[in-house]
Amino acid sequence: MIFCPEVKDTTGLTIVLTDPDAPSRENPIWGEMCHWIAITGGYSLDAGFNIGDGGEEIVSYKPPAPPPRTGYHRYVFLLLEGDNSNLTAPSQRQHWGTGMEGHGVRDWATNERLEVVGANFFYERHRKQ
Repeated sequence: MIFCPEVKDTTGLTIVLTDPDAPSRENPIWGEMCHWIAITGGYSLDAGFNIGDGGEEIVSYKPPAPPPRTGYHRYVFLLLEGDNSNLTAPSQRQHWGTGMEGHGVRDWATNERLEVVGANFFYERHRKQ
């Protein structure tokens, strides 16, 4: 169970995964890259997340796959709160549809009137470095 103390019971939350280091940290010309957008079926302080019941993917999950010789990439999960009943998917994964290098989930969340209430990240690299 994930616990976010500042989040109250809610009917729906949005979880996203983004890669700000595409194609590499030294040359992030495709960053940020949208890897996933899903809305949950709700959150209860007693039961935690309920992704399956009433949840749906807005952008299908794209697993982390850093290209060879690009070093470690940061993959960032964000938990967003706000009305997610009518979200618009980004027009493309690169730059979350903004068309601007270094832009991404922050722009998309602002446009959708969503607020970050939780975050976590991990590093991943191609096994052949």
